[in-house]
Order: sequence, then C-alpha cells, then structure tokens
Amino acid sequence: MFVCEVVLTMSRVDEKRSFFIMNASVAIQVLPGVQGEDEVIRIVDEVIEYIKSTGLNYYVGPCETSIEGDYDELMEVVKECQKVEDNT
Repeated sequence: MFVCEVVLTMSRVDEKRSFFIMNASVAIQVLPGVQGEDEVIRIVDEVIEYIKSTGLNYYVGPCETSIEGDYDELMEVVKECQKVEDNT
C-alpha cells in the first residue's frame, strides 16, 4: 500500500510581474503487503534510495518521508515511488 499527502504553497517570484511558482511538500508512506520484516525493509529502502537520487530536499522520518519541491516534479516522483514499490 502507498499513502501520499500533498501540501501546496505558492511563492511570488517577481513582485513586478506577479509571477508565482507552486511549491509543495509531499509526505509518503510505503506499506508493502509482503511477508517478513526483512522484505519490508528492503522495499522501503529501495524507495528511499530512489528519492535520494532525485536531488530534491527530503526528510526520512519514523513513519513517512517528506519531500519538498515543484508540484509537477513531486507528482512525477510520487508516480515513480509507486513503480519502485510495485516492481520489487
């Protein structure tokens, strides 16, 4: 199972032109439906390694991993995290 929470913020980049960018933070939880603690740890570790490889700011907490960045980029990361989990 894969749980995802998204928080959006908008930042004004240019006061004169009123240019905004959408920043977001995503908190994900990977809860593999597999047998054995070692297998669960292996799958979660693979997802975390993928997140590290993106170069985005992230924090691995005890229950979820939070990632910060551009909304569109984060949605791609979320999709890939699901693929990593499904392919393991």
